Amino acid sequence: MQLHINQLRSKVHYPISIQIPVIDIQLKELVIALKFKVYQWLIKESKMYWRGSTTGDSYKNLKELNKLKRIEICKRFRESKGIDIKLSRITQTDTNKEKTKKYLIQEKIFRKEVSENKFINYKYYPDIPVNSLAWESIRKYLMGNLIFKSTKKRQLYYYRFLKPWKNYIPVEENFLDLEEKYSWVKSHREEAAFIAWNGYIQSNNYVQNAPEYLISRILERTN
Repeated sequence: MQLHINQLRSKVHYPISIQIPVIDIQLKELVIALKFKVYQWLIKESKMYWRGSTTGDSYKNLKELNKLKRIEICKRFRESKGIDIKLSRITQTDTNKEKTKKYLIQEKIFRKEVSENKFINYKYYPDIPVNSLAWESIRKYLMGNLIFKSTKKRQLYYYRFLKPWKNYIPVEENFLDLEEKYSWVKSHREEAAFIAWNGYIQSNNYVQNAPEYLISRILERTN
């Protein structure tokens, strides 16, 4: 038995020019999805939550530090309600770390480091990679976080299985439209829950079949 999710929700007006794909799932999968929505999604705090390091390029002074993309993003959203994007580790620097930390605290963009389990408490996670792409982001999919991900030329292998507006929320590379997309998911909780659910399902499938994908990747490189 096939059901359309669109048949289960009322018509809504999308403030952003997007098209949410129709999702066909079997009745059994629908029950699981609804449990995911009720027991995992709705109890999460409706907040965008991120912690990370000052990675990007090495820097020798505060002027160079302020050119880092992560610094720019943290400063852009430090006063945004519901968006908690802060640095928690100082890396790749020849400067005095305590001096750098003091500066970041003064700028209101530094918080203490947290454990990975902390992220499970929040609905939304912005994937902000810099030097390397964020492999740890797949953990956030598996926690049921709704991921906000930019498009980059470099790709991790599992990205090929993820589709925008189906498995994650697409944002501009510099995250300038993050508040707009955040506003949309808050006002469309059902759609947001199912996108998070699909991200979880796709990532879980990738992890479960990782050996087969590894073999496939090796064959791609040898052919």
